[in-house]
This record gives sequence, C-alpha cells and structure tokens, in this order.
Amino acid sequence: MSGGINPVAGGIVIGIVLTLIVIRMFAARLMIRREVVTLTQDGAVEAMLEAAVARGWSVPTVHHLHESSREAGQEIPAATVIELCRPDYAAGLLESDDARAVCAMLPCRLAVYETTSGAVVISRMNVALMGRLFGGVAQRVMTRASSASEEIVASLRRSWGG
Repeated sequence: MSGGINPVAGGIVIGIVLTLIVIRMFAARLMIRREVVTLTQDGAVEAMLEAAVARGWSVPTVHHLHESSREAGQEIPAATVIELCRPDYAAGLLESDDARAVCAMLPCRLAVYETTSGAVVISRMNVALMGRLFGGVAQRVMTRASSASEEIVASLRRSWGG
C-alpha cells in the first residue's frame, strides 16, 4: 500500500466539506422567513397585532428596537419585534421535561422592519423547521404554532393583495 490518500476516505472528507458549505449557504434562508410588504411600518405592525389577537394570540410585549436605539444615541431604520403567546401551545411544551428545553425560544416572535432603502419586511423564525430538529412533543407543538403564526402573515398578505 502506498503512502497516498485513501480515495474512499478522501471522498468522504470532500463530501462532508461540501455538505457543510451547502448547509452554511442555505441555513439563513431556511431558518428565517421574510417577505416584503406593501404596508407602512406602522401599518404592518398594527395589522399584525389585530390579526394575532383575532386568532387567539396574546401579545405580551412589543419591542420598538429603533426607539431603544435612539435612546442610546443610535439612529436605525424602524424595527419592531412583536412577541406572541398562545398559552395552549406553550403548555404543550412546558408539560414535558424533554420539550421544556425549547422554552428558551418562547414566546413566538414576528418582526417588522424597514430596510435602508425603505422597504418594509416581515420576518420570523421557521418554527416548524426548528421543531423538526427537536422531534417528539416539541415538533408537534412547534408545527402547530408555526401554522397558526403563518396564518397571521397570510391574513396580512390577503389584505395587501400580496
């Protein structure tokens, strides 16, 4: 046997490296959903709040990140994070010790932000995909929560004709 690299081992290493590169290239697009809307920043935030409450979500907090930044002496385009809670979904995660680890991701969040070019974007984590990574109870609950929060965005899309 010569001192060269084993072709099988070399192929495995190349396959692993290429897989990691592809994952890195697409991870952000898979993990965060976003879409440009034709509403104003304030209009999109108000519409999301109304749609969420109409669908049984509570809104524990709304973070106006641009206002907090302004108070700290920084000017950034408008960015608002809306925290949403469905106690029935949260309870499903908190009842199981195995699923409880994902409580660090509670409550669900939707964001509305302006780009530097003035576009208004809605973004949110792909909660269903995250749930698949955990499996079990977390997957079932996070898939339901994802569907329900996506309905909020879909209702806005219908209202702006997107």
